[in-house]
Amino acid sequence: MKRATDPQKPFSPRNVRAAFGLTEHELRDWRNHLPPFRGARLKPGQGPRLSHGQLLGFGVVAVLCKRLELPVRKLAPVSAEIFKYCESTLLEQVMRQSLRLTIDLESREAIEVDFVSRQSARPNRGGPLAATVEIPLDAATSMVHGYLVRGGFLPADQQMNLRIPLAVVSSKR
Repeated sequence: MKRATDPQKPFSPRNVRAAFGLTEHELRDWRNHLPPFRGARLKPGQGPRLSHGQLLGFGVVAVLCKRLELPVRKLAPVSAEIFKYCESTLLEQVMRQSLRLTIDLESREAIEVDFVSRQSARPNRGGPLAATVEIPLDAATSMVHGYLVRGGFLPADQQMNLRIPLAVVSSKR
């Protein structure tokens, strides 16, 4: 019997693992520290279902972990803001944004996150014990785009029209 899935939340933790090349151990670590999984009360045998925006949030986390060589637990303090942004912003806008992350140099823990246009020039808010890095988000959107197309979730010719969050688009013919 095929289980019905919510069209607004078509992805499972297995999809996250496949999209970002996570090991079982890494996925378990992500489940313990990231908002879509943290505190989820589920029936036995049922995993959390994730939206397109949440999948994009995982893409941003994956890029940060890889580029900054940070364990996911160090991003946990700002992860809710990352997911909130990815769930409420159109994919086309995310592609043109950068993420500005302030990290405590002693603990190597993220302490602040901000999403900015690539053209905006703001001073570094890091102090003597903090550093700010800016990372373009097009790598995360490309990673999610590739997975959606390869996984057959959306045909390639329709992919760039995908709106995250999903929006009803209609036109008269």
